[in-house]
Amino acid sequence: MVTAARTPCLRATGHHRLRARTDAIGRVEDDTVAMSRRATVTGRVVVVMLLGAAVCFGCGAPVVDKLGGRGAIVALRLGAADPGEPSLAHFIDALDRTTAGRMAVAVDRTTYYSETRGGPALLAPDLQAGAVDLALIPSRDWAAAGDPGFVALQAPFAATSTIATTTLARSDIARKLLEDMAAYGAVGLGLIPGEPRRLLTREPVVHQSDLSGLRIRVSDSARTMALVAALGADPVQGMTAADVRAALHDGALDGAETAPVYLSQNGYNLSAPYLSSFALIPKFEVLAASSRAWQKLSVGDREAISSAAAETVAWQASRLAADEAAELSVLCGNGLVVVAPLPSSLAAWRSAAARHEAAPAGAIVGRVRAVALQAGSGDMASVLPPGCRLATSAAQAREMHLSAQPHPSPSPAPPAGPSIPPGTYQETVTAEQFAAGGLNGPDFAEDVVYTWVFGPDGTFVETQEPDYPDQGPQSGRYTVVGDRLSMSYLPGPDGVTLPPERARWSFYAGTLTFSHVQVQDRGTVPLYEQPWHKVR
Repeated sequence: MVTAARTPCLRATGHHRLRARTDAIGRVEDDTVAMSRRATVTGRVVVVMLLGAAVCFGCGAPVVDKLGGRGAIVALRLGAADPGEPSLAHFIDALDRTTAGRMAVAVDRTTYYSETRGGPALLAPDLQAGAVDLALIPSRDWAAAGDPGFVALQAPFAATSTIATTTLARSDIARKLLEDMAAYGAVGLGLIPGEPRRLLTREPVVHQSDLSGLRIRVSDSARTMALVAALGADPVQGMTAADVRAALHDGALDGAETAPVYLSQNGYNLSAPYLSSFALIPKFEVLAASSRAWQKLSVGDREAISSAAAETVAWQASRLAADEAAELSVLCGNGLVVVAPLPSSLAAWRSAAARHEAAPAGAIVGRVRAVALQAGSGDMASVLPPGCRLATSAAQAREMHLSAQPHPSPSPAPPAGPSIPPGTYQETVTAEQFAAGGLNGPDFAEDVVYTWVFGPDGTFVETQEPDYPDQGPQSGRYTVVGDRLSMSYLPGPDGVTLPPERARWSFYAGTLTFSHVQVQDRGTVPLYEQPWHKVR
């Protein structure tokens, strides 16, 4: 009998309020952001450590269903740099539906995990060797395996808008790239689009010289390192999200190569509030199967996996732009400013990138650029949502940042009218609820009891049990206007001030509940989803 666990559906990992996270994968993070990404999934995900009698398909005989009515359950081991990826959850759920639960996917949550140093780089060779049956692998990591088509796909300033990546994912180019993976020991199943990678900096970057000498954290990729160096910056790699956040706050880093979803998850914008309007490189994840495992599957099983992959690509492509806009909307409300460089500076960076790029697959790059151009891709990485303004000078960017930052009311007296009854409230978030929210890692392996103390003077304190060294108590001020709650945080022990959180509240029979939650960090959502009970 195969042991099933509930499918994770979000990308957040680390502390529930913007703690340790690596954005080496390609996603965490208000009723329009975190909740729009929530997809309640009941797919049959088998955690590797709990397999028991089950054997992964590529490693031995399939497990027989105890009921015996539908034949054997096929158990497949899947490696992923981000086991909480929403598209992965959707793929597993789609496969579960199309096979009526006969195919079980065991997700390895540690070996290739983005927080495991060097882990993601192992995924491509392990897929080729058949050590995993399936993989969700960043396209840049597959390009590092030597596939020229994917090298071309990663060309800088080629397909660097959200609309271009979603168009490419459903194009003939994507189909050709996936077909050509066969020459490298894998079966390409789907090219899943993500948010293009931009520059986030502590100071606005407008002129070409503004980038010179800046220490920019990049994903662990030799090609990205070389690209950022070609633009004049000093690339830094080998850092976890917690490292990056601390270094941005302390000034040891000047910026990061990232995307809105990751800076939203990790709170990078709290210290680096300026995001480039343009992107450097695209973001894709590749769903693939080991050639060895694929050969052992029946025709029907192959068709089921291919169908689930195609559905996943369509699902992700249909929602990516809206998700990115929702993230940007929240970020801009918390002080983020999108900055457009001078046209001459962008042209100079494009030229530097072209000189840096050796293009053995020049024809493929040309086709990628043509598709991107036809899709309407320009210098903007995405369409800015209402509330996000575009700065075209450093002075304008700084002014926008200062005016956009939320400022808590200095008044200690709460406004007149209905208010949350002062006192102590508690809730418990179970390990299962964390997993259902896509929260991975040791901080979420057991139930956590959270306590909020609302003072009559408009202050609050939040604690948790068990606590962890990187978390600790949080405190701040809260404001209630009608049924709307706003919570503003004081600087924590590390000096970082968390972004405000907003929700609608109701109180009945000693229980406090929330709706219409607006938070930057998706990992916070489970706290607002549970009822809070007044204990004193």
